[in-house]
Amino acid sequence: MLETLNANQGLGLAAPQIGSSVRLCVIKLDGKTFILINPELKARSWGKEILEEGCLSFPSKFILVKRNKKVTVKAMDKNGKPLTIKAEGLLSRAFQHEIDHLDGVLFISREIKNKLAKKK
Repeated sequence: MLETLNANQGLGLAAPQIGSSVRLCVIKLDGKTFILINPELKARSWGKEILEEGCLSFPSKFILVKRNKKVTVKAMDKNGKPLTIKAEGLLSRAFQHEIDHLDGVLFISREIKNKLAKKK
């Protein structure tokens, strides 16, 4: 999965995107690599923001998506060790995006189409 992510210069990739039906995703951001097995969103901030997102499943498509500003994710690392990560900003958004893939939700179904939404 990391090879595919790197080859496509992506930020994150979920196993279903490459035809594998397992709860696994990888994210590379700011020199750190996150390999998450069975990730779950355990907490979400009340605060949300609307930003543009892209997806390796939809090359060259960028849309506005509303996401929680902060999340807490529980998962297992590549060695099966439990981990909890508190994230905000782009990492929070990446976790939510990839976990959506694992739950069968594509970012296009979360598109904000109202132009006034950009102001919120």
